[in-house]
Amino acid sequence: ASPTTVSPTATGETPSPTAAADATSPYAEASFFTQLKALLNYITDARDVLETYVTDLYKAWAVVLVAGVVGGVVLSMGWMTVLRYMAGCMAWTTVLIVNLLFLVIALFCALKADLISGSMIGGPVGDTVSGVDTNGITDPSEADQDAFKVATYVTAVFAGLCVLFTLLMFKRIRVAVAVIKVASQAVGAMPMILFFPLVQLLMLIALIVWWLAVMAMLYSAGDVTEKDTGGYNLSWDDTLRYMMLYHIFGLLWTNQFIVGYGIMVIAGAIANFYWTGGDRKLMPASPILGAMRRTCRYHLGSIALGSFLVAVIQFVRLILEYIDRKTKDMQEANPIYKYALCCVKCCMWYLEKIMKFINRNAYIMVAVKGQGFCRSATTAIKLLIDNALRLAAVNVVGDSLIWLGKIVVMLAAGVIAFFMTDLDIYTDPAEKTYLSSPILPIIFSMILAYFIAEVFFQVYEMSIDTILLSFCEDAEKNGEAKYAPKLLMDAIGQSREANNRKVESAESDVNMAPAAQTVDN
Repeated sequence: ASPTTVSPTATGETPSPTAAADATSPYAEASFFTQLKALLNYITDARDVLETYVTDLYKAWAVVLVAGVVGGVVLSMGWMTVLRYMAGCMAWTTVLIVNLLFLVIALFCALKADLISGSMIGGPVGDTVSGVDTNGITDPSEADQDAFKVATYVTAVFAGLCVLFTLLMFKRIRVAVAVIKVASQAVGAMPMILFFPLVQLLMLIALIVWWLAVMAMLYSAGDVTEKDTGGYNLSWDDTLRYMMLYHIFGLLWTNQFIVGYGIMVIAGAIANFYWTGGDRKLMPASPILGAMRRTCRYHLGSIALGSFLVAVIQFVRLILEYIDRKTKDMQEANPIYKYALCCVKCCMWYLEKIMKFINRNAYIMVAVKGQGFCRSATTAIKLLIDNALRLAAVNVVGDSLIWLGKIVVMLAAGVIAFFMTDLDIYTDPAEKTYLSSPILPIIFSMILAYFIAEVFFQVYEMSIDTILLSFCEDAEKNGEAKYAPKLLMDAIGQSREANNRKVESAESDVNMAPAAQTVDN
């Protein structure tokens, strides 16, 4: 075959062979079809992999059910049982580890900064501490020593503050541990309360379905006009637009109303346990149903007001997001406008968080004392300010143990799923349930268990907050924790005789908090 020749162009330039090849349609078509084939092969391979994983998940449904659902429920309840009996040990171990960690970091930085020598530490036991050669640590460059000196002083200050905080908070940490234990007792006395969020979930699902149906009707009620260029255009008059805005606000308000209803029911049921001194004989036969009945009969107005305030803030945030999207060009032209809008959005975000925090505690006090929303919010804020250190101790200890519980539940569910997928029915290629890979069932089980733990521990966290506010209100109103369960009485050093007097008073005190009134028996 003769070699390919390239003719000069009209300008006298000779095009490159590559350009000539690109201009030749057979080569261009071959390149296009090659790339298209590669893309189709990639899509096919990805589809096959996805189909394999989905098939594995379908085959391992029993693994997901046992490890993810049943395991998540059992492990979450087991962790709450562990906290009931070992919260003190776990809390003090955590405090000790944090203090030691700061001290070790400060010591390490001091060694690297050459502020102390390795022999000062390793001298009594040689130059090796716990198998680590300290002489090898103290050889940084001179430039790094200044940085390590600063780090030493900073970590030493934090270590000192941590130790001082621990000493000052010693009694409050004891109370925090007792509050967590009492919350575990309260949940154990009414375990069905852990499943109450399912009622809220059903309410939210019904709300979303109804909202989407109505929004679809409003959307389709617009006027349809044909475009000159083809197609159709849908427009709405001002009345329909206002109705859509009203409907959106209704979604926000109703959503927060359902959330507030759940908070108040859980708080009312848990408050029963506290204000009867943890004595199940004095509790209503069904504290959860009693709390639901009280909430529906007396406190829906308080929930409506609190949820309305949050919904207004959320609606304003939606308007700001709409303005943000419609003014992108203006923001690019004027950075000041962009920063100002960003600051307003940030402030509204913080305002929503603050309002939700106030609502949560106000709902608890409404359930405990039976007062209106505004008065309960004022009482809750006053109690939180007066007991700020106690609140800090409970939050730090409680949040740490709850977070640790979520991680433990998730990892334990993963371990259960791993051992289940290692059984012969999932590893034998001759079996119909053979899994090509156990990864997806294990991961799915862990995620499902984590979400179940999240739901359960939200109830547990609400129980802790209710017990804490009830304890603070009890001490504020009576000068001492008159109605506190025995664990809290022991933590604050109150006598057993006072506890006995409390039980006797609980049987006859007609002015007891509404959450514990005998009308629910």
